[in-house]
Amino acid sequence: TNARVARRARATRATRTLANARVARAMRGDDARRRRVRRESSASGTAGERDDREGNAASERDRGGDRASTSARSSKEGSSLERQIAVTQRLREGFERDPFLRELGREAFAANVEYDNDVHAVRGLDEYRELMEHFSDATKSALKGFKFVTRRASSIEPGVLLIQWTAVWEGARFGKKFSNLLLGSMHEGAVRRIVEGEYGEKVAPGYPATATVADGKEPRTDLNFRLFGRTTYKVNRDGLIASRLDRIDFRTDPEPGSQSGDDFFPETPEEEEAEWEQLAEETAVNMFYNTLSPPGKNETSWFLDVLIELEWQSFQRQMGDTTSVLSKQEYVSVIYAVLASAIAAPIFIIVGLTALLLSPDQAGDPDSLDAAMTMGSDLAKLDTGANGSPVWGADVFLDLYKGKIGA
Repeated sequence: TNARVARRARATRATRTLANARVARAMRGDDARRRRVRRESSASGTAGERDDREGNAASERDRGGDRASTSARSSKEGSSLERQIAVTQRLREGFERDPFLRELGREAFAANVEYDNDVHAVRGLDEYRELMEHFSDATKSALKGFKFVTRRASSIEPGVLLIQWTAVWEGARFGKKFSNLLLGSMHEGAVRRIVEGEYGEKVAPGYPATATVADGKEPRTDLNFRLFGRTTYKVNRDGLIASRLDRIDFRTDPEPGSQSGDDFFPETPEEEEAEWEQLAEETAVNMFYNTLSPPGKNETSWFLDVLIELEWQSFQRQMGDTTSVLSKQEYVSVIYAVLASAIAAPIFIIVGLTALLLSPDQAGDPDSLDAAMTMGSDLAKLDTGANGSPVWGADVFLDLYKGKIGA
């Protein structure tokens, strides 16, 4: 019995020792696991923090890049706007001195720069520069005292400059353009009729009635040409001149629909005065664009091109859009017919009168002066009646009837 008790006690101790060992190992395992979890957690936290820090740094770099891009874009936009403002300011200040921009180099213009006026247009740097240089030379050589006077200049939006001007010159230079001399003569006659005629001191817009003369002399009539217009420049974002648009401001056009075919001739002094004012403006416009002919253009053909184009535009301004009724080609045909008749009629009349005067058998013409004198002498030989009146025979009435019908 004692032996059994002893064995049982030893077994119990062994069991307890084994259990304690297992518990110790389990505790050590738990501690290891806890340490491992802590290490993993710590590592994970460190990696997360590192990732957060890297993410924050990347975000900050992105925000910095966006700010830098926005700043660069704003700086670029600011510099573009500044360039546009600087160029338009130079154009504004130098317009009267250098209206056709001969002082600027090629680098001041865009490669596809455009020019357009009422009768002509070009595109391209070479064509633009050649045309502007030609205009500058032509206005100086063909027109006396030509100049532009700025009435108003404003930048209506970034890169767009509007200049309202008055073109003034004294007349055409002799020997340059014969057509300009004809237009100058017509203009002078119209202005004199307005200023010195029956209309008193009221004159065409922009034309002073008289100009004072020093030393107590009589005032003289101011016959200078005056033309109102506007020029629009466009400057691109690179500060280069991209286009120029010239337009005439017509001030004497009748109101649309105010004229009809029945009112061909003016009836009142006011209507007649308006006709002379319109003629003065039209001759000034024709002379202006006749002078601004493209290089190498024939004078006669360009004069007709300008005349017809301006007449067509005037017709459209007064009548509105008539392309569905009368095309430009049809209108041009009518203008050519009128011009041909206006030129041919005086020639035929002069030739006919010359032939009549030089014809050796003109006395045989029943409508000639000699025939009339002969008829008068024949009538003096007619028999008279009781009261002294001539007795008309049947042959006299027959001759008169033949003369009437042209037989």
